[in-house]
Amino acid sequence: MSDDVEAVKRALRALVDDNERQSTGEFDELVLRAERALEDVRAAAEFADADGFAALESATSEVGPVGDPETTDRARAVLDAVGEYRATAADHFHAGHEGLMPGDPVSSDETT
Repeated sequence: MSDDVEAVKRALRALVDDNERQSTGEFDELVLRAERALEDVRAAAEFADADGFAALESATSEVGPVGDPETTDRARAVLDAVGEYRATAADHFHAGHEGLMPGDPVSSDETT
């Protein structure tokens, strides 16, 4: 092949590699922000309100397979924790739930 063709191939490979590095770098930062958000309920709520967990889920699907496996595992751990929190909250606040703990009635001063 000519030197020009090889130069174009090298340039295209470098471009792809740079895009993957940028994507994985952004993914790493997003995972770190998500982990920090889980340390505080207010931070988690703000992160959720900013669609941070949705962005993490999307990035995990897109970048995770080509990114660092450890970072991808950390992202999945965050998403699993959020899923567990959501399931617990849904169970706790379902219709007919009468108390703060299962079986504990709500006192009248808690409802006014």
